Amino acid sequence: MKIYFTPGPTKVHQEIGEWFIEAKDVVSRSHRSSWFEELFGSLKLGLRSLLNIPENYSIGFFGSATEVWERVSEISSKSFHIRAGEFGERWERYAKDLGKETSGIDIPSSFNEGFSKVKGIKDFLCVTLCETSTGFWFSEFEELRRNNPESIIAVDAVSAVPYAKIDFNLVDTVLFSIQKGFCLPAGLGVGIFSERIIDIAKKSSFKTFHSIDRVSELSSKNQTAETPAVLQIFLLKKAVDKYLSIGIDRIRRETEEKEALLLSSIKNYVPFIETERYRSKTVLTFVGEGASTLRASLENQGIYIGSGFGDYKSTMFRVANFPCHTKEEFQQLIEAMK
Repeated sequence: MKIYFTPGPTKVHQEIGEWFIEAKDVVSRSHRSSWFEELFGSLKLGLRSLLNIPENYSIGFFGSATEVWERVSEISSKSFHIRAGEFGERWERYAKDLGKETSGIDIPSSFNEGFSKVKGIKDFLCVTLCETSTGFWFSEFEELRRNNPESIIAVDAVSAVPYAKIDFNLVDTVLFSIQKGFCLPAGLGVGIFSERIIDIAKKSSFKTFHSIDRVSELSSKNQTAETPAVLQIFLLKKAVDKYLSIGIDRIRRETEEKEALLLSSIKNYVPFIETERYRSKTVLTFVGEGASTLRASLENQGIYIGSGFGDYKSTMFRVANFPCHTKEEFQQLIEAMK
């Protein structure tokens, strides 16, 4: 049996087959029916409980987290980007493609100076909470908000949720997709929006069928702008219910235990992120000679891990540490690596 530790898409829930069978009838039902509105409303309640989302923040569905990047960037005139890897850089690139003025800072792997230089920004401030390409973890939201009280802070939390504890009082937008921490097939992005950013979207002259204000208005009625990805919405509801039954505290504790287990067992490789405070616990990145050979050897044993990006493609490997990855599977990975 194959085990996928790839950081998105990743291993899916063992119940996925049962959920697909249950969804056979679901995918033919109308998204304008009371049934769908109940599903939508129930999923929003579950997400609010799981991620501690305030009532005054809207929750909407999109094609992907990348699309939410664009929806956020289309209503900004300027944006400042904290770049800690490939995905933070892409967000800025997409903003530029929309004709926006951008600036930012690059975060090296050994960064340990704090974020005091990011100060007095009044434009959109875009942060990748967990940089999937490097395993960098941003944890300075209190400082960021204190130093930038007028800024609209937008957070890519794709590889961070549900593990991350996000204080929504400090940020205006959080976005994620479902193929990583929610361990589901790709095809659905989720955007969470404060009243402040919705007001900005209302005043924007740039409108699409997925404009933030329109999606938020329809969400308040448990409706969508188009025929949605009902299957993915149904599956996300199943995953959220499962996580709520397990308990978020247990999910976080087990995530940390699995990370500690792998860290204590690896001898020939070192964490790519040197400073523990900025090291992700959900995407574990290591560097060392022979990383590509290691990946190939593991694949021969039916175990798949992620490769590095760019200059680190042959010397880095990445291991997903999401709720569907069990301690027993981590033990299998460690034994195979030996």
